Amino acid sequence: SGINAEYGECLSSGTVSLLREMSSSLGDDIKRWRSASVEAYQTQLSCLERMRHEIMLLRTTVSSQETTINSLTNEIDRLRLSKGVCEREFREYRAQVRAMLSRLKNGKEDLETAESEIMSLSLVGHKDSL
Repeated sequence: SGINAEYGECLSSGTVSLLREMSSSLGDDIKRWRSASVEAYQTQLSCLERMRHEIMLLRTTVSSQETTINSLTNEIDRLRLSKGVCEREFREYRAQVRAMLSRLKNGKEDLETAESEIMSLSLVGHKDSL
């Protein structure tokens, strides 16, 4: 009707009809394009939401792993210190036993005294650990 009112004198009725058909077809194309665009947008939005959720899960996993790593690192440090203490105590114990054995070999001590002394030595902080 807008085309007919403005250009009706210049255009034949066939041309006006053709223009209306093209306009209607173009409108249908625009509706299809719009519908496809909305559908694509919704698909992309859904994908982004899934990705956002996955990122949140991964951050939680990484945080949990960092906590575990820190705990294990602390445990390693504690065990290293404990191992160092044990090794030092064992070296001291071994040196004391060697000294007693040397005294035994040189006849400066009898077997009962050495045995009693060895049994009284502390290995890793515990009496009677032999």
